Amino acid sequence: MHTKTRTSRKHKRNVNQHAVSFMPRDPDSQRILRERAERIATLEVQQDATETKVAYVRFQLGEHDYYGIPYHAINEVMHKPMLTKVPGVPEYIAGIINRRGMLISILDLRNFFNTEANAEHKDAYIIVVTEDNMTIGIMVDAIEGSDTLDPTLLDAPLPSAGIIKPEYILGLHNGVTAIINIEAIMADLLKQLTK
Repeated sequence: MHTKTRTSRKHKRNVNQHAVSFMPRDPDSQRILRERAERIATLEVQQDATETKVAYVRFQLGEHDYYGIPYHAINEVMHKPMLTKVPGVPEYIAGIINRRGMLISILDLRNFFNTEANAEHKDAYIIVVTEDNMTIGIMVDAIEGSDTLDPTLLDAPLPSAGIIKPEYILGLHNGVTAIINIEAIMADLLKQLTK
């Protein structure tokens, strides 16, 4: 047993000495290797940071409210689609659209959140989202672009005088954009529509 341990230690020492013999001895080559090692270490840290980032679409509701939906839930963004009103549905259902032969219900977030309810959408966009095999369209006023966020660095959502349920918002990005918890909205919507 002790002989094996001594032999394996001796073997490791020999391997290390053999590896060292391949290392360059001149200062310039050693400096280049150090710089490469530092660069590789930095790239690995940056890659780890990038993997935690979530990309989202930023949009506007009304005059001053900005929201975001993570890209992983988004199928498509449509501009001014032909919307058909449906009688006897809740106010937060703006209507339906025909998207390549599939009828999709359109959720008016303003009415769903009770913010500026029944206000006219000037230049409507529809963000088509899918979650748990359910597809809906979300009507918004303007698409502001896209951004990325680190979910662990979101600010806590501001209390909103009962306007919307706190679970609908994951948090605030840069203190301005409310990131929507699309899973919670879809689950609540499904409950309300199947009552």
